[in-house]
Amino acid sequence: MGTMTGASVSAVRTEKAWSITRITLLIVLLLSTGVTQAQSAEQQIKAAFLYHFCSYVQWPERDPSINHAHVTVGVAGTSKAIRLVRETLEGRSNKKCVFHVRTIKPGDDLSDVQMLYIAQKSRFTLEDFLEPPNTPPILTITDGEPLSNNSMINFVIRDDHVRFVISKSRANQAGLKLSSELLAVALQVN
Repeated sequence: MGTMTGASVSAVRTEKAWSITRITLLIVLLLSTGVTQAQSAEQQIKAAFLYHFCSYVQWPERDPSINHAHVTVGVAGTSKAIRLVRETLEGRSNKKCVFHVRTIKPGDDLSDVQMLYIAQKSRFTLEDFLEPPNTPPILTITDGEPLSNNSMINFVIRDDHVRFVISKSRANQAGLKLSSELLAVALQVN
């Protein structure tokens, strides 16, 4: 059996190094894909919550006996978060609401928006969307901690589950009535 030359040993080491690098990159890719899928699933769960919140909120200018009121959800966030909310809600209806999703940015007219959602990793905060005095009440929903000064509902992650905290006092100040059923499933009510 022949001996390996210095160049042959170097080539084998280089090939082993490349193999280890490829395996490492494959593992990182698989892990990041799993993280991305988990983040997508989390955002879809939050969009599903938005879908259901509408059924448990009474806006002052709406007759509670009227079903399928049109609700515009203004969303600020990453393009992926906006896409997932749009895919989940746009044109869909539940027992109380028919949804339209609109991408928003500071300075936009919010007079036709009933729900305002500031998604996680948005470059904007809820404070960037302070409502003019004569704007109809908007259910404000944020994503992350701590609860914003103007947020009525804030998503949090507890024990790997999407939960939410409610500021009933902020909703009341805006003239929105939150049902007891919604308050009962909140992680916390302030």
